[in-house]
Amino acid sequence: MGKSAQEFQVLGDLSVTVDGERRPITAAKQRAVLAILLLSPNRTVSSVSLFDGIWGAALPQHPHTALQIVVSRLRGSLGPAAHRLVSGPSGYRMEVEANELDISLAQSAFAEGQRLSCANDPSRAADVLGAALRRWTSEPLHDLVAFPFCPAARNRLRELRVSIYELRNDALLEAGRHIEVLESIEEWISAEPWRERLRAQHVLALYRSGRQVDALRAYDAYRDHLVEELGVEPSSELRELHRDVLSHAPELAIRGGPLGSRIPLWTSLSLPFVGRGDEQELIFGRIRDVFAGSRMMVLVEGEAGIGKTRLVLEIARRVEDDAIILSATANDSMRPAVVGLAHALVAVVSQLPDDELRQCLGCGPDDLAAAVPSLRDRLPDLVPALDGDAAGRGQRLVSSVASCVTALSRRAPIVLLLDDLHRSGASLLFLLGRLMVADEQQRILILATARTRYPDRSSNLVDLAEQLERRGRLDRMRLEGLGAESVERLLSRLGTHEPAAKARLLHEVTNGQPFFLGEILQTDDWQRALVDPPASVREFVRRRVHALGDAEEGILVDAAGLGIAFDAPLLAEITGVPRATTAALIDRGVATGVLRTVGKGTFTFVHELCRRALLDRLDGECRARLHHRIATSLEGRDLPPTVLAMHWRLVPGREAAQRTLRYARVAGDAALLDLDPGAAATWYAIALAATEDPDTRRELLVDAADARDQAEKRDVSRRLEV
Repeated sequence: MGKSAQEFQVLGDLSVTVDGERRPITAAKQRAVLAILLLSPNRTVSSVSLFDGIWGAALPQHPHTALQIVVSRLRGSLGPAAHRLVSGPSGYRMEVEANELDISLAQSAFAEGQRLSCANDPSRAADVLGAALRRWTSEPLHDLVAFPFCPAARNRLRELRVSIYELRNDALLEAGRHIEVLESIEEWISAEPWRERLRAQHVLALYRSGRQVDALRAYDAYRDHLVEELGVEPSSELRELHRDVLSHAPELAIRGGPLGSRIPLWTSLSLPFVGRGDEQELIFGRIRDVFAGSRMMVLVEGEAGIGKTRLVLEIARRVEDDAIILSATANDSMRPAVVGLAHALVAVVSQLPDDELRQCLGCGPDDLAAAVPSLRDRLPDLVPALDGDAAGRGQRLVSSVASCVTALSRRAPIVLLLDDLHRSGASLLFLLGRLMVADEQQRILILATARTRYPDRSSNLVDLAEQLERRGRLDRMRLEGLGAESVERLLSRLGTHEPAAKARLLHEVTNGQPFFLGEILQTDDWQRALVDPPASVREFVRRRVHALGDAEEGILVDAAGLGIAFDAPLLAEITGVPRATTAALIDRGVATGVLRTVGKGTFTFVHELCRRALLDRLDGECRARLHHRIATSLEGRDLPPTVLAMHWRLVPGREAAQRTLRYARVAGDAALLDLDPGAAATWYAIALAATEDPDTRRELLVDAADARDQAEKRDVSRRLEV
């Protein structure tokens, strides 16, 4: 009969497993004795120590007999492992092999991690220590806290776990893997707030991630905590680290990081980066997988100007010290994306000595030399392969680029940035598919952007995305506008006074669209720019709408004049276009991201700024005619008087003035009923401007004065309440 496989676990739920079957040890005293013995494996624990650990001062009348009964029952529960519990003259011991007990395995991993760190192999040390930490599956001895031995035992195990974690962090920082430190360190600091080594690791990891301000804040938070709670300052070592962070000391830089690679300037970085927390969390999760030896593609999708490229560049900036950054754009009219990628690869591998350079070029260096002639300056013996037709040379270039990327990924993880993938040709997409499904071991993250609504969106991209999703190699994320909280954070970082109220206004008009936000906030008077959009915003909208065609452009301009949600019948009546044609044009507007649905058969503009920019294209006479058509069409509909008043007041002529007077006066009365005297005063003023009749003007002046008086009293009352 063969020897049974046995495992003893303390770092989690206390258990004994024999040949894959967990033994049923449920009695509390049996579990307590087992835990005490496993905490001192292969050593005799005296009966007196067991008495103290189980009963403390509340000893039974016959403690030896009581202990013998517990041990006898424990042996029965252990089953085939009962022979491991050995009796001696003075006590008991559990005989276990070092590879059977999780505590021993964790201690061995700690020693191995120390050895590897001293041997200048921090990456392997971090992996060994990370595996040791995963042995803690839950809080050890959580069901035995009532026993006297438990507090000291739990403290001992916690100290072992924290020591392993601290050593792992040191190894990760030494290996340039500071992003992995930031994954969990705040949780550990929360549980161990006085561990200064953790605080130092946190500060250094933040600094190396390009977050100097956050690193300084982390130090300040710890110092404030120390001074407030204990009245002492941080250690001299931590204060020195703080000074180094302030001065960007070169000693804090990563030693032996990956090859230098340039992050492209694909978009403006003038405004602070805010928001996108969920998307960053997903992408950094994939980065961790890639760093551990996997490969993945993340496709960031959204409309033009939504912030896809900025997100990708921000991610790249934060991992550039840990990975090789390669980039190409499908929107380069000067050369195909695969050729651009070949140039980026050669720029990186050319930093290597000749022997390492040859290794990283993979199996097709001659084809790379044909695409990038400068490679022959380093390796003159390369013979560019110029034979065959263009298609054949293109296929060989794809193979050589894939081989080079794979070889380079063995040296350091690779993050491949691709912009405007919706414009990509077949060769680039074939390369991406090859990288994602190849048999070779790779560490590659493809981080690409694509528009969701694009008339010439590549069908090959759709096919590739479906294939990679089926294989579990692709994550897709669709970006929407920034939330109001992110807009407020943006204003705060720009030093805006009272950002909350201004953020609500900005978000309401721009819908959080980053391009619109950027263009508006860079004007001298951004609040004016919300009403009168800058030329860059008008041009952005013009190009987008013009691409839809004249018919679509015409109905969108008319819809912009409405200023309210609309349906197809109303818009058809205003434009004079047949209802079916209008409905089809509205559908196109929705499909291209200019319009959005707000109810069943009801639509409005995705961005208020887009509506205003369209309306600005009309001169005064055209705009007056448009408002006349709109007001006439709205007359028979059940709409608030405010809507009709606003349109009629923009139409010249006596008849329009009479209608403005009527609707504005009704709107003012309605506002008073709604307890909004400030709005009532505004509507009475509009009505006043629409009439020259003395009696009517006297009445309106009285109404407006009363409304203003009520509004002022209301403001005073509110201030007193505050």
